[in-house]
Amino acid sequence: PADRLAMLQPANEPQFDVLSRLLEKTLFWYGLAVGVVYSSVRRSNVRISSGTAAYVLGVALAAFLLFRVIPFRMVYQNKFPRVDYGNMRCYDLGRANGMVRLFCPDQDPDVSPRMMTKEEGDRNLQARGITESIFTLRERARVFGTASP
Repeated sequence: PADRLAMLQPANEPQFDVLSRLLEKTLFWYGLAVGVVYSSVRRSNVRISSGTAAYVLGVALAAFLLFRVIPFRMVYQNKFPRVDYGNMRCYDLGRANGMVRLFCPDQDPDVSPRMMTKEEGDRNLQARGITESIFTLRERARVFGTASP
C-alpha cells in the first residue's frame, strides 16, 4: 500500500539529512581508524597487500554510494508531473516514441501494476498541470476533491 512510503513524503524532508550526517560522521571515524592502522603498519615495515587496500577503500566507497548518492534520487529528485489515468492518480515519469511511462502509487499491486506504459493520445490520460512528489499521500495531493476523480 502507498502508506508504506509515508516516510518519504515531503512533510518529512527535514529528517532525510539525519542519516546522511550520521553516515558522514561514521565515514570520518572510519577514515581516521584506517589512517591510524596504516601509519602503525608502515612503522613496522609490513607491506599492505593491494587486495587489502582495495577492500578498505571499497567498503567506504560502497557505503557512500549506497547511503548517500543512490537515495538522493529518491529523496530529492522525486517530483514529477501529476496526471490522472481514468480514476487513478498517476505521475508521468517520462515519454518516448509516443508512449508515456506512468507510476500510480494508489493502485493495489495485487490488482494491476503501479508502473504502466500508455500511449500519449490515450483518452483516459489527463494532465493536471502540477508537479509534486510521487510519495505524496493521496489525501495530501494538490488536486483532489471536486477537481479530480
